[in-house]
Amino acid sequence: MAPQRLPATIAAMAIPRRNLSQRLPWVALPPATLDLNAIAQLTSEVGIEVVIEVVGVFREQTPSLLTAFHAAATATDGDALDRLAHRLKGSALTLGLSAFAAITARAEHLAHSGDAAGAAALADDLDGAYATAIAALETAIQPGNGR
Repeated sequence: MAPQRLPATIAAMAIPRRNLSQRLPWVALPPATLDLNAIAQLTSEVGIEVVIEVVGVFREQTPSLLTAFHAAATATDGDALDRLAHRLKGSALTLGLSAFAAITARAEHLAHSGDAAGAAALADDLDGAYATAIAALETAIQPGNGR
């Protein structure tokens, strides 16, 4: 093969990330912690001051929602798990917290489908994803980070 054709050949062989799970369903690709495009879009729409305020509200309210999620998990209360996962997912999507949103979406789907035990099993994953999400948000909104 001619060297000048190599980039085109590699590009033709590449599987776009967004289609990888469709082509190779056994491959689980972890989502990024923070979608920087989403946070940039939100900042451009409402301003950094509002974003900082929203992050503060998320930081204040989410621990109690996670505590409630754990309580619902212990009770295997599918309806409560569904509601809490949905609420957590909305907040995560607003702030571009892709990994946290993916776990909450999975928990919501399981609870909504009647698999309360499956949703409950994600409680500890949510705690870890929340801690990672807060760290990513704090880094993203620090002064001097491209805003």
